[in-house]
Amino acid sequence: MVPTTSAARLGAILELTRGFLYYVSMTGVTGGAGLDAADVSEHVAPIRARTDLPVAVGFGVRDAASAEAVARSADAVVVGSALIRTVEAHFGEADPGVLEKALHQQVADLRAGADRAVNAKEQDRQSP
Repeated sequence: MVPTTSAARLGAILELTRGFLYYVSMTGVTGGAGLDAADVSEHVAPIRARTDLPVAVGFGVRDAASAEAVARSADAVVVGSALIRTVEAHFGEADPGVLEKALHQQVADLRAGADRAVNAKEQDRQSP
């Protein structure tokens, strides 16, 4: 689903959805404009109110900060274009290990951002 999905359409989607729901965080093309975390949270809240399915959010996740912002609202963070840009930046390197190291570091950074949000949510649940 997307930010412009109506409540009626959400209902129809949820009737057919199994496993998880994928929310595209913005309209436009992947790899385009920056992510608005408040907007993501605002749109994920009504989904959560109507289903217990996990919600995955993608589009606009570029780095650890955006992964952390999305993970505050979502159960899964989807990253695509940012990884493709890394592959493109290292395409044709004489040493293939350079690309491997760059991707490894990028994924580790993204994971660290998402983990910060998960840990913060867990601490909030445990607070009196």
